Amino acid sequence: MAERGEIVFESYEKALMSLKEVLDMPYSDLVRDATIQRFEYCVELSWKTLKRFLKVVYQLDEAATRELFRKAARYGVVADVGPWILYLEKRNLTSHTYNLETAQDVYAVVPPFYKDACLLLQAMKDGYDRHNG
Repeated sequence: MAERGEIVFESYEKALMSLKEVLDMPYSDLVRDATIQRFEYCVELSWKTLKRFLKVVYQLDEAATRELFRKAARYGVVADVGPWILYLEKRNLTSHTYNLETAQDVYAVVPPFYKDACLLLQAMKDGYDRHNG
């Protein structure tokens, strides 16, 4: 467990590496399904890590998930909140509905999500370092 005022990025980083692993594989139904599953937990770790970051670095208290990303955009941690709202919506789709069309729709957003998630991770690391520097 992280100490008070500390953020652990390792779980998020490992999850993103795991997502990258399946993104680099040739497409198949199995790869698509594995990618979606990894996307789901990467989205969860994105907002949970961001929540901790905003609390530690900016002393921001609880906020709804979408609001976390709006606040992150205000602080320059994410460039645009729009894609993050889309990723959250796609993540929610996977927990309520599953059919081929939904799977393909969700799979299509994973590559841009991966890029944005890596940028988010780096922005949080940089912000945390500045905060503690």
